[in-house]
Amino acid sequence: IGFGALVGVYAFPVFRLASNTRWGNGVDYSLSLVGSTALLAWALAGRSILYRVLISRPMRYIGQISYMMYLVHQMIEIRLAGYMPKRDTLFPTLAITIAFASVTWYILERPLINFAAHNSFSSLFQMLTGRGAKTLQAR
Repeated sequence: IGFGALVGVYAFPVFRLASNTRWGNGVDYSLSLVGSTALLAWALAGRSILYRVLISRPMRYIGQISYMMYLVHQMIEIRLAGYMPKRDTLFPTLAITIAFASVTWYILERPLINFAAHNSFSSLFQMLTGRGAKTLQAR
């Protein structure tokens, strides 16, 4: 229902929210959220082709690096907009964002996650300061 409403909003020029108003953004984001959630629930409920796409290795990898993608995509797009028309930045932004997120996943995020899984906060404190947690508590 939500996805259909979102398509309907964009199908009719009268309802396009080019003015970027608070009300328009609220409706747009709400319909996007409801539509995406409904589409995801429908896809995961059965063994459709969309289900197979969503559980594929490339999609799982995008899920792993998605937080860094979220953090940097807008900065990359703004930077590229200085060199090319904004309408042409979609694919270069996507490519650079995936590449940057991949590098940071392997160099930064994955090692930190592995370290946290095998160590406690007190061992991190000991490593950084050279003192044990008991020394800190004795003071």
